[in-house]
Amino acid sequence: MSKTSSTKRPRSNAETARRVKPLTDDTPLPFKVGDAVLIRTVTMIDLGRVVAIGRDFITLTDGGWVASTGRFNEALRTGKLDEFERCDLPWFLVGRGAICDVFPWPHMIPKVSQ
Repeated sequence: MSKTSSTKRPRSNAETARRVKPLTDDTPLPFKVGDAVLIRTVTMIDLGRVVAIGRDFITLTDGGWVASTGRFNEALRTGKLDEFERCDLPWFLVGRGAICDVFPWPHMIPKVSQ
């Protein structure tokens, strides 16, 4: 059985770089100030309402630390969390460099620790 060679040559890195639109400070995020979000970072999970989006930090309020989501998809779907520690301070920061992913939170944010 003979191998047939492809007539297409692979793209060079320079060609690929020209085709990929680079991320900039103007690249829109899928959430905005006022939205409730669940943010997973490299070490923890935060839940709150976005009050500011800076270059290095996202400022949240009306939320806290999620110690355990339980089944993650169920938490996203139903809003039920296994453990939540409320932060009653006026705001808290999440470093953008530590963020793994961000999810919309269409549910009520718990008002007390549970």
